[in-house]
Parts: sequence; C-alpha cells; structure tokens
Amino acid sequence: VAILMYLVYSMGGRVILNFVDDFFDTQKVEDADFLTYINIPDEDIEKLKNDYNLTLERQECINIEEDDFTARVFKKNSEVNIYDVVEGKDALADDEIIISKGYADNKSVDIGDKIKLKGKEYKVTGYFERPDYLCMFQNTTDATKNISTFFLAYTTDSEFEKLGKAGCDYAVRYKEDNSLEFRKYINDQNKIVSIGNCGKGEDELVKKFENENKIYLFKILLLYFLSIFLTWT
Repeated sequence: VAILMYLVYSMGGRVILNFVDDFFDTQKVEDADFLTYINIPDEDIEKLKNDYNLTLERQECINIEEDDFTARVFKKNSEVNIYDVVEGKDALADDEIIISKGYADNKSVDIGDKIKLKGKEYKVTGYFERPDYLCMFQNTTDATKNISTFFLAYTTDSEFEKLGKAGCDYAVRYKEDNSLEFRKYINDQNKIVSIGNCGKGEDELVKKFENENKIYLFKILLLYFLSIFLTWT
C-alpha cells in the first residue's frame, strides 16, 4: 500500500512538472523583465533583438481597482509570456474580455457573465493562462497567491487604449549567455529602474511557482514515509 501511494503521488508530481516545463516553452515564458526610466522606441527594440540575438517585447498593463477586486489588464502580446486561451474564445470586440482561469474557477465566473471595469460592462468570452502568472501572485513580494480578489484580463487593443495610462516593462528571452552585456547596455542607454532577473530561468514569479511544486513533491515524500510508519505500526 505504501509503495502504491508513493507511486501515485510521485507520478502526479512528475506529470505536473512536465506540463509546466512544456507550457513555459510553448508560451515563451520570460527569462527576465525590467523597467526603465526612458522607454525603448520600437525601432530600438528591433535593433536590440538583432544585436543581442534575443527576444524582447514591451509588456503594457493597467491595474484597475474596483470594490471587490483588482484587475490587471494587459495589452495583447505575441512574443514573450504568450497567453493561452484554455476555454471559450479570445476577446475580439470592444465589449468582450477574457480573464485568468484561476480567478474564474474560484469565483464561479461563467463564460457569458459580465464584469464591470471603470463603469463599463464587458462580456466574459473565455479563460486564459499566462506562463509568468501560473501561480497568481499579485506582487513579487507576496507570500501567497491571490485568486480571490485579483485577476488578469485581456480585451481588444483599441479598448485597452481607452482604459487609461498604462505602465510598461520589458520581457526578454535569451538565446545566448549574454545577459550581463545586454543589461549593461540597457542601463547605459535607458537607465534601468528595476530588473526582475538577469539570467535564464530566474523569473521571480516563475521561481515562486516552481517552489510551490517543490513543496508539493516534499509533501509526497512525507506522505510516503508516513504511510510506511503507519503500515509498520
């Protein structure tokens, strides 16, 4: 019985970790993110991609505070941290919205329901997952995930522009071991305010998610040894 329990739990853990690795790869999870004092023009972004052989994308979002929740609405991105619509369909009209699946499940938000942001109602057309937010930490300093009062959202690009002034940072995926050279150049030219990470696989939110999975695997081992103890007593 003890061996069977161990096999069941350990196989479950491996399946989860394999899924996460595949999802990170398919959806192009970032290696690092950074914020600058001086925005990087589009033409400079393209030049940086070529000069440093990397993928770089501006990530724009706005936090909308309502009475019962905070919505972090992103402008649609296509190169790094690509969102995956896992149920329903993408938001294609200005009165449509897709939201993060964890919040939708936790709060029983159905496809077709309405969510009001800044006084306007949006129809929920689907749920999505985003690789850098598989574990829903609102801030990198948070100790626990939040799927009760915080969710991510996407609407159309034209509607996003109407929501107000958005903040932006930059997400990067390295193809070579040149993160230090790249970071130095960006700091010299655009003055880095903050950088989430500077090396491959070091994203803070991703690390938090991986740590949760390590805790899960530790619990598997604990249950295994506990079952052995109970069997022999």
